Amino acid sequence: MWAGLREALRAGQIANSLAKLVRFPYFRQRWCVLTINPDRMEVSPVQLLIFQPSPFCNLNCSYCYLPDRQDKRVMDVDIVRTTVRRLREEKLLEPAVSIIWHAGEPTVVRRERYAEYFAAIKEILGDSCEVVHHFQTNATLIDDQWCDFIKEHQIAVGVSIDGPDYVHDYSRKSWSGRGTLEKTLRGIKALRENEIEFHTISVIGDRSLDHANEIYDFLASLKPCLLAFNVEEQEGIQSRPF
Repeated sequence: MWAGLREALRAGQIANSLAKLVRFPYFRQRWCVLTINPDRMEVSPVQLLIFQPSPFCNLNCSYCYLPDRQDKRVMDVDIVRTTVRRLREEKLLEPAVSIIWHAGEPTVVRRERYAEYFAAIKEILGDSCEVVHHFQTNATLIDDQWCDFIKEHQIAVGVSIDGPDYVHDYSRKSWSGRGTLEKTLRGIKALRENEIEFHTISVIGDRSLDHANEIYDFLASLKPCLLAFNVEEQEGIQSRPF
């Protein structure tokens, strides 16, 4: 499996050392780390697997780093099936695995397609692996039908929300340029009414810096199980070495 990657390393096509650590707020155990050496490859068992079911997003957030957000193609079930089968065959799966459906916006994909994804994974892994599915969503499309599906499949939910309207709507806009907080709160209301636990992830940028207390109080009032924060990345602004 690793022969091609090893040759690419030796040929200098990939940096000679690469270590990538993937962290999510709802995943607190040992992180999946891939450390690459041209002559000796070690891969820790996978606990965290991320699929992008579609690049499409119904929002146009100013800080989003993902390209092709208006591309409405949906990932074929065979991609999921092949990925999971190869990981199982290579014995690279931990007994418990979190699968994050992180797009774009995951809820733009039909529930019927997710049912196909989940069935394919179950068919391959059976009871040999405990799988927990996760959605990271802007919640604008969450309704009672989605809540029923989430509960049926015991999906862990994270909601992207930046704070009160003067913070959230500054960056998290629709493609027509409108603020989206009202729709996000409507989705959160549906989650709470259906007794679905959720955490929040908020981006901290220039707009947030003077409103720390207001942002915290606002998010806490939504009663999430966990608050998480990401710092907005801006390339090319570092003016001096560390």
